[in-house]
Amino acid sequence: MPSLSYRPFKIENLQDPEYAAIYLETLLEEEESNWDRASFESSLRDVLDALGRSKLSLDEFQQYKDKIDNILSQPGSIAIYELARWLEGLGLKLTVKTDANSY
Repeated sequence: MPSLSYRPFKIENLQDPEYAAIYLETLLEEEESNWDRASFESSLRDVLDALGRSKLSLDEFQQYKDKIDNILSQPGSIAIYELARWLEGLGLKLTVKTDANSY
């Protein structure tokens, strides 16, 4: 039986902005001890591949791709604002919500 690559399937699913938002939200909710920068960076690249090709010109797409590492190397508060702007260009929004588990 031929082996199918998971990445094309993932990229296809991430083309749905709602799915992409839930995907990133889940990654951001990981406990700090489980958080891995390389995995998060790879996930951002996957979301860019899925959503960016239809929303951005080739030059903009490359700029977005180049900016991921820069965003993740910024200090905390700057990184949050930069990530929020980066996501907006892909039609996504970084938000804060209540934690139902804390009530």
